[in-house]
Amino acid sequence: MFNMAMVAKQGSNFINKPNSLVARIFKA
Repeated sequence: MFNMAMVAKQGSNFINKPNSLVARIFKA
């Protein structure tokens, strides 16, 4: 599982990069 802090940080990343693996994990 991801850390809440990491989720918040990666949040802006997958919003700008919807094709990112992180985005796929959250959309899954």
